[in-house]
Amino acid sequence: MKWVGALLLTLGTTGLGVFYKRAGYERIRQLERMIWFFYYLESEIVYHKAELVWICRHGGERQAGAAGQLLSAVARRMENGEGAVFERIWREESEALHGKYSLRDEDIADIREFAAQEFADSRMQLVQAAFCREKLEEKRKRLSEEAVSKSRIYVCMGAMGGLVISIVLL
Repeated sequence: MKWVGALLLTLGTTGLGVFYKRAGYERIRQLERMIWFFYYLESEIVYHKAELVWICRHGGERQAGAAGQLLSAVARRMENGEGAVFERIWREESEALHGKYSLRDEDIADIREFAAQEFADSRMQLVQAAFCREKLEEKRKRLSEEAVSKSRIYVCMGAMGGLVISIVLL
């Protein structure tokens, strides 16, 4: 019976390591979706001269995860005519992402910076979108480089931790 408990403990801690590994990769995927949105935003402004409401609505329909939720919520609130400026709506809806997805506080702060200033024209929107996209791309690149080694460490630490605890308890 002790051996079964030791085996289950080791499997459980290994599973915890796999969970943290997957959470790291999910964070990278969510960042990639937000980067896609900023590329999409830039192309729609440059080539179609589209308004932010239209871009957010169509971007939200095309994207899943945190990006899709954020864009759909912003578009819905702007279409309802709540009387709030885009900056306030973007800030509130990006804050609503806390805890729902694998994005961390610093990721959400980078996303929130898109509407940190009032937009005077489409050129300003492009500059701000490019700035946010570049910050997110740098972060995604860094996380992707670290992901392989960290994922191995998480799984190994989970397995080794379970083995050590099992040996101590036996």
